[in-house]
Amino acid sequence: MEQTFLVQKQQQEDEEFERELQDEIEREVLRREEDELDPITQEEKQKIEQGLIDKRQKLKDKEKLLQITQKYYIGGGNNYQVVKNQIKQRYWWTPAYTEDFTDANFIWTSWKRDKHIDYLKSKSYNHLNQPLKIYNRIDNNKQLTNKKGLFLNMKEYYQAIGVDPFTVLPVTYLVKNTGDVEFQRFAGHYKQIADTQRENGRKLQ
Repeated sequence: MEQTFLVQKQQQEDEEFERELQDEIEREVLRREEDELDPITQEEKQKIEQGLIDKRQKLKDKEKLLQITQKYYIGGGNNYQVVKNQIKQRYWWTPAYTEDFTDANFIWTSWKRDKHIDYLKSKSYNHLNQPLKIYNRIDNNKQLTNKKGLFLNMKEYYQAIGVDPFTVLPVTYLVKNTGDVEFQRFAGHYKQIADTQRENGRKLQ
C-alpha cells in the first residue's frame, strides 16, 4: 500500500513538473516575441528546466527535514480511535511513547493540558527548518467550546449591542443546585410551558 502511494505520488509530481516546465517555456517564448528578441534556444530551455529542478529539490529538502522526526502521541478518550486511525494512514508519522514535545511532534489529548500550551508559547512559532510542533488544543478555548462559556460570551455580546440575547439564543438557565435562584426561574418557566400545553390540549378537545 505504501509503495503504491509513493509511485502514484511520483507520477503526479512528474506530470506537474512537465506542465510547469511547458508553462515557463511558453511564457519565455511570448516575452521574447513581445520584446522582438531572438527565439529561445535549446540551451536556454535546458536552463529553465534546471532552474525548476533546483527549486523543486529545495522544497523536497525542506519537506524531508520536517518529516525526519514526525511522531504523534494520541491520548485516550473523546473518540481518540478516529484520530489515531487517520494519522496511522500517513506513513511518515510514527507513534511517540511519551506525552511530551521533546519526543512528539503532534500531541492529541481529550482534555487541555496547560504544560503543552506553555511549551508552544515558549517556542513562539514553528520554523520551517525545525521539526513541527502541534497541539490539538488552544489557549482560552473554553470561551467557545464550553457550553457555559459560549452562552455567557454570546449573552454579553448581544447585551453590549443592545439586543435581547433571547431573541437570538434559546432560553437558557445556568443552574448550580435546586436552591439556586436560576433554578427557581427555570422551574417557573417550565410550569408556564406545561400549563400552556394543558390549556391548548383542552381547547383542542
